[in-house]
Amino acid sequence: MKIGFDPLMHPSDKSYATRLAELLARYAPDHEYTCDARRLSECDLYHGIRRLRSAEKGDPKQVVVLFDLNFLRHPAMWPLPERWLRVRAIRTGCLHADCVVTVRAEYKRELTRRLRLDERKIRVLPSLGVLTEHESGSPCAEEKIRRKYMLPNRFLLMVGTNEPGHHQKTVIDGMIGTGGDFNLVICGRRTAYADQLLAYVRENHLATKVSFVYEPGPADLEAIYGMACGLLYLPDKDVSPLPVVGGLRHGLPMLLSDVPLNRETAGDAALYADPASVDGVARSVRRLLHDDALRQELCARASVQAGHYSAPALAHELEELYAAL
Repeated sequence: MKIGFDPLMHPSDKSYATRLAELLARYAPDHEYTCDARRLSECDLYHGIRRLRSAEKGDPKQVVVLFDLNFLRHPAMWPLPERWLRVRAIRTGCLHADCVVTVRAEYKRELTRRLRLDERKIRVLPSLGVLTEHESGSPCAEEKIRRKYMLPNRFLLMVGTNEPGHHQKTVIDGMIGTGGDFNLVICGRRTAYADQLLAYVRENHLATKVSFVYEPGPADLEAIYGMACGLLYLPDKDVSPLPVVGGLRHGLPMLLSDVPLNRETAGDAALYADPASVDGVARSVRRLLHDDALRQELCARASVQAGHYSAPALAHELEELYAAL
């Protein structure tokens, strides 16, 4: 089967279609894949919003992948003319597609309700939202990164945007209450709030316990994950599955904010807490650090859950989808 991908199938990642085609060519080589817009009408199956016509072969099967529902939830993100065209194009694409794929279960429910789509033609494939492959770093490479950022030997990693909604301060307040009995490494973009957090850490004499790493590259971040003894990810908004999948792939015990996407991504492979509760987060952190039986159980569950986000698993799921159309 010849399968085509609209080069712009992802709204914010121009390389997504190419990377997906390369992944499938590696793990599902029985088909032919192309991202060449000039050849899409020759395909038997096509990933994209716009409808393709082929007088010679008949219309190809169409799969629409929705990575978010901003066109329904936040239409004001675009100027009025563009908004109308975008919403109309996506609605029409979904209604005429042979299959609509979403990356979250709640999106399926919302599409069924708001667009009146037949739920039988909607598939949920969370792994399409985290199209990255895990590559373990060597101990030598990790030690080089440790020295580069002057990281401690044992630490909890906290990943996320340095903004109040990601609750870095909740963890720091818990450290203040316990005398800072563990090391914390905070990774994220440098913001004005990050500078406030750094000042707060220094005021409370935790500068030797809390390290900030601003915008590490993908390879450096992978190495930092590999050195961590646990992951904290506590947003109450702007939640992404990527940090959690990173923790799963590295087999880390994790403490996550109790929000639907985190539970959907990690399942029973994590502890959950109200991110605004200093006492609740502090108690969970102590369990994560000191309960060896719990740590071993969470690590084992993480390894199992990570299998759902592997490249071979994604290729297998897509092959099953193609065969069913």
